[in-house]
Amino acid sequence: MLPVGLMVRTGDDKKKIVDPVKALWHKGKPIHLNEQGIEKIYDQCEIHRNAIVVLDAFASLISGMGLDENHAGATEPIRFLTEAIAPTGATSLLLHHSSKGRSDQRASNAARGSNALTAEASQIIKLDWLNDKDEKDERIQLTTQGRNSKTVDLVIEQIERAVFISHGSSGALKQAIAQQKKEEKLSERQYLALEEVREAWSKTYAGISAKDLHEKQPDEFKKQINAKATLDQLEKQGFLKCEKVPIEGRGIVALFKPHV
Repeated sequence: MLPVGLMVRTGDDKKKIVDPVKALWHKGKPIHLNEQGIEKIYDQCEIHRNAIVVLDAFASLISGMGLDENHAGATEPIRFLTEAIAPTGATSLLLHHSSKGRSDQRASNAARGSNALTAEASQIIKLDWLNDKDEKDERIQLTTQGRNSKTVDLVIEQIERAVFISHGSSGALKQAIAQQKKEEKLSERQYLALEEVREAWSKTYAGISAKDLHEKQPDEFKKQINAKATLDQLEKQGFLKCEKVPIEGRGIVALFKPHV
């Protein structure tokens, strides 16, 4: 809470909460979602109306209450709390862990335990590693699922403490990663041809022909037929697309441009 200004230091190993935080329970001062705990939260919500109640995390809040999170009945404390604080205009935000076996599924199915818990939520935000097989990749995939709302799909990354940046949608990023892996398998000649097409496109937004490639790289493509064969290979692999256009003095010419 310190980096985002919700708490300040008051001395050695001492801190205090500041506005807009009004109350805080923690392991040293715990609260559970039993009748007494819900009443304490309600009292604070009644004083500070339209509050946001952050609950972290579900398992710790129902511990010691004889409830099993794998059973639908374990969600009753959350429902009781939501009903109790609704008249105050409060919004509850519950953190819950995902199931390792279902982490790749949609947000409503990825939660650990019974799906009855996610059914209680009007909006679900799922955070998962973009590439859980690479420990050095710290990018996080954020997806949402909710009633009457458009799904959000983003990839974010923490670059400093409490500072995040967006990498765009996960679909576009995964497609770019897959494209990069395909490029790594290209031969040196194929990659050179692809770079020539991309460079020409970035300057003039016009494609290049096999004759153009041969003239630009005569040492690599000694004959025009060699250039044409390489461009055809790149088109077949999905890197380029070909358009046949009439050019004065040359007739119908096959021009290659990036497949964007």
